[in-house]
Amino acid sequence: HLVPDSHRCFLKFVLFGLAPSLRGETKSSDDTGTQENPSLPLLPTIFITALSSIIEHSLRLLWCYENQRHYHCIARASEYYVTLDGHGQRDRHDVMISPFLIDGTSKNKLISLIGAPAFAMLSDLFASPSPDAPNIRSAVCHGTLDDAVVAELEELGQWAIVLNGGLNTTQTKQAQTDNNEPFLMDASCALISCLDLISSGVSGQPNMSRYEPVYSYTAMAKRDLGDILSKIEEIDSLISKNTHILNCVESMEKQQSKLCKDMGLLRVDTKALTEMVYRVFPTMVKDPINDIWTIEDVFVEHGSNIVLTNGIAAQKLLSDISREAKAYLTAIRDG
Repeated sequence: HLVPDSHRCFLKFVLFGLAPSLRGETKSSDDTGTQENPSLPLLPTIFITALSSIIEHSLRLLWCYENQRHYHCIARASEYYVTLDGHGQRDRHDVMISPFLIDGTSKNKLISLIGAPAFAMLSDLFASPSPDAPNIRSAVCHGTLDDAVVAELEELGQWAIVLNGGLNTTQTKQAQTDNNEPFLMDASCALISCLDLISSGVSGQPNMSRYEPVYSYTAMAKRDLGDILSKIEEIDSLISKNTHILNCVESMEKQQSKLCKDMGLLRVDTKALTEMVYRVFPTMVKDPINDIWTIEDVFVEHGSNIVLTNGIAAQKLLSDISREAKAYLTAIRDG
């Protein structure tokens, strides 16, 4: 239902031809299995390039069908068409994983088809503002992975020569070790999970995934705020239970009563602060274990993402406070 007939043979090759190399599987050179071939070299970059292309093309067809924009299925000279990422030019063309179409008011019906968790995973993998996010399509299309692709093609060529008895296996095995980058392997596994999640939604039997955004502006702000709140509570708890700290506070209150009184006005009411944070970011109330990311959550988060896009300095401040709160708590624990 997800991948068109024209690309299914290609998908089979990617999943059954390339994917086994990621797991280190080998194949025998004959039916008896008496002579084992050298294992296929690790090809995560080629796998990522191939599978991300299949996912994008398949989603483009679904997006066009669901949103009745059939003209956008094919690239045309001097015209923009719908792509998987490209938020920087979203005023010029539609983006498949934007909650709204280019008119800014029509909702993207693809979300209802594939499900909110799959939509969230696609956003994290392909169109996230975080420097820690993979942004796979951009890496594939804009040259970031070019050197890795060339290196893997060279390894594949060596492997083919070995099969024909032209080389020993030492060179090929060494190349595999050098190219086994954790990022590429993680991205490969994430793409397979994403494909499975999308396919289950399209088939009408969606997986009960608990996935929600990790790399969006809102997700990053929620993490920082959650860390800050938990650290403040821990600091309060440590201070109230630590006899040495209490004695120091008592001594200071006697010697600097006015200063302590003024500083008391700066005390943070953690309960009030928590309530305010939950009002600003209502999805923070969700239980990550029992609550599923919903279509409504997608649009709520989209609104907060827009606000946070214009508040980069505030996001940096949250990140700094979170880091310093952690350092302060560590210092208290260490005495």
